[in-house]
Amino acid sequence: AHFTVKEYLSESKSLGHDWKPLLDANLAHRLICQACIAYLQLFRGTVPRWRNKLLGKEYPLARYAAKHWVTHARKTDITPLEDMILGFFQPKSPTFRDWVRIYDIDERLNVSKGRRPGLPTYYVAYAGLSASLLQKLVEQGENVNRYGGSYGNALQAASGQGHDTIIQTLLDNGANINAQGGVYGTALLAASARGQTSTVKLLLDSGADPNIQYGSA
Repeated sequence: AHFTVKEYLSESKSLGHDWKPLLDANLAHRLICQACIAYLQLFRGTVPRWRNKLLGKEYPLARYAAKHWVTHARKTDITPLEDMILGFFQPKSPTFRDWVRIYDIDERLNVSKGRRPGLPTYYVAYAGLSASLLQKLVEQGENVNRYGGSYGNALQAASGQGHDTIIQTLLDNGANINAQGGVYGTALLAASARGQTSTVKLLLDSGADPNIQYGSA
């Protein structure tokens, strides 16, 4: 069978030879993530609120950078990039606004366009980037219970995506485990609806009320 290029570059014993990988996947993902964020920083808040269809023609890498930097971040140790990403996620960061306008990962739930946009803590929780990154945002004054986004708040976003470490960090910083709102209603309902078994257990063990029905007082 033929090896793919990825296997050839990353496997330590490609084609039966005992050699070191030609490519460090962890480093590669980190560098691509860094390059994507740096590319997005070039816009400096110039992306219009309603995305320009010509953007892709003028800046062909814009959508890739906006859509996939999170994917690359998840596949590497982002510790060396935390300061860069922390700057990216500042509430008034033009790069943060540009990113959401070019490609909003939260729109995949296909809810009303009139929803209140999520804040940086919401997107860090949704993406499951790093508990330490989230903690730094909280220490800067970010409100973990602020309403916004399709899920309604950061805890529900993390629960729906099954990011248990992020969930624990949010709970440790005062997230309301039974807060209602968003497309699923509560963090427990979001985790259940999305099939996040370990998250359901974590939430129940942490005091989530299984008797709350969405929309109840």
